[in-house]
Amino acid sequence: MNWKKPMGLVLYLMGIGLGIARPPLERLACMAIPSGKVLTRVNVPLLTVELALIMLGSLLIGLSHDFKNTHRRNGWLAVSSGLGTAIIAGYAGIESLFPLWRGSGHSRPRCLQPREGHSWRWWR
Repeated sequence: MNWKKPMGLVLYLMGIGLGIARPPLERLACMAIPSGKVLTRVNVPLLTVELALIMLGSLLIGLSHDFKNTHRRNGWLAVSSGLGTAIIAGYAGIESLFPLWRGSGHSRPRCLQPREGHSWRWWR
């Protein structure tokens, strides 16, 4: 019996379910004073587990299917893993992974950045 396809489907759905049940964003214990918004950051280990489940699931499904050539298999793997990643990132609202959208590429939370008028030598 071919166990790869059902196991791959279970892993793929577990990755998406985990991303919906527990989004990989954490609230920080600081606020942006002018706007009053609570700051968040990405929980990297949880995001890694979710993406690994999705990619491993799509790999198992892709390896169990009989594609005509490797180009079709690679295309299917790219689309299926990219779709799962987009579902997780879209549901969680992760814009910090794309620094061009935010306008700044800093990985540190804004509450740890120096205030205006102050400069930290080690920051730059």
